[in-house]
Amino acid sequence: MTDREAQATRGKLFVIVLVVSVFAVGIGLGAFAIYVASTGGVPPAPTAAPGGAP
Repeated sequence: MTDREAQATRGKLFVIVLVVSVFAVGIGLGAFAIYVASTGGVPPAPTAAPGGAP
């Protein structure tokens, strides 16, 4: 495999990873937005938050 081929393969992999991560973030945000909308507000923060915040 030449350097150019290796670079092209790396570029393709990078694009695939980028697209997958963007989709994952979008799905996560969409699910969170639907959850907030269906519960009528932001969910309460977990009691085990760092710093002992309520």
